[in-house]
Amino acid sequence: MSIWAFSSLLPGILHFVVGGYVLYQRPRQPLNVVFSLFAFSLFIWCITEFVHRLDITPHNAYLWMMFGGPGWSFSPALYLHFALLFAHRKRVLQTRLVYALLYGPPVLLLSLFYGTDLIYHHAPVAMYFGYTLLPGQYAWLCIFYYLVVYVMGAYFLLDIARKGGGIEKRQARVVLSGVGLSLFFAMLTNMILPVLHMPVPELATLFTAPAMIAVFYAILKYQLFIISPSMETPHPTPPKYFLERGCSLMLDEGEDKAYSIFFDQVTHGAQGLCITKFPPEKVRKKYNIAKSPLIWLTFKDGVNTVSPREFNRLETAVTEFLLKAQDACILVDCFREMELVNGFEKAAGMIRKIDERCQAAGARLIISLIPLNETEDRKEQVRKAIGR
Repeated sequence: MSIWAFSSLLPGILHFVVGGYVLYQRPRQPLNVVFSLFAFSLFIWCITEFVHRLDITPHNAYLWMMFGGPGWSFSPALYLHFALLFAHRKRVLQTRLVYALLYGPPVLLLSLFYGTDLIYHHAPVAMYFGYTLLPGQYAWLCIFYYLVVYVMGAYFLLDIARKGGGIEKRQARVVLSGVGLSLFFAMLTNMILPVLHMPVPELATLFTAPAMIAVFYAILKYQLFIISPSMETPHPTPPKYFLERGCSLMLDEGEDKAYSIFFDQVTHGAQGLCITKFPPEKVRKKYNIAKSPLIWLTFKDGVNTVSPREFNRLETAVTEFLLKAQDACILVDCFREMELVNGFEKAAGMIRKIDERCQAAGARLIISLIPLNETEDRKEQVRKAIGR
């Protein structure tokens, strides 16, 4: 057995563990699903390389090399797909053409790999680090493809590193540095030096580990909040307010009234979520909200905080909560703060999106939008903008 085989086995185990962990945490989130597929593609590449570096026949080594083709060919596209989702470029991913551009090149490379000698020659060569395939006439296509994909992914990650919220900036920087380190050394040992006829151990699979470690570190250190429904202690008295599932209630009687109705709902079977302008400890103390999760709309960094500018993160949090909750009730008391930062139309549009999500999920929505001292004209303007 070649000791170099373990340079593929250990990162393969890492990719499988991290990919499974991320998928387990949020199995319905596209970002987590795509990242897990990226991790599993690296796992396939690593494990098949581990096997064909063992003391097996050239024929069997060749078969395992063929099995590993989908791993190294599709991992760049999955990485770019992940970067697009991480950078909130959902509109870009709404057309079939984009998916064709994403996944067409790896299909082409894989076809050339299986059917021709243009990418790699099909005669396994025994090296001191195990069996390998020598690069073909158009192996530079792989180098070019990997570079283009990395530059594009780096562009989207850099965009988040510059413009995103505090937590997302840190995550993007960590991921970007890890992927950059991995790509540089992987291309150097597996593509650039062999093309220059400088035989070195092929350590691309080993150098995929920094990217995975960086992502795992970003998850653990700068984890985006996870909103999990939690039941309040049931109240023995009958409920004071009856709200139909899927309905929205807009109030102009101040926050106290909104929280009174919310408290009544969550102590009679509903699972609640507050999106608030107040610090969580103040809300819990003043309105006796003990267990229901709170999202604090603030420019401060912290657990379960969202900047008023980060509507994408807020929408994701609401969607995730609604996917998990059985009987949801959401309260929003921070329309004015959204408006001051983003303008009236964008703030109203965000409330409409939350309303649409609640209607689709059969959830109740309580909106304390209009302070008591607002004029009737202003109240009517808000109602029309929200569509209620």
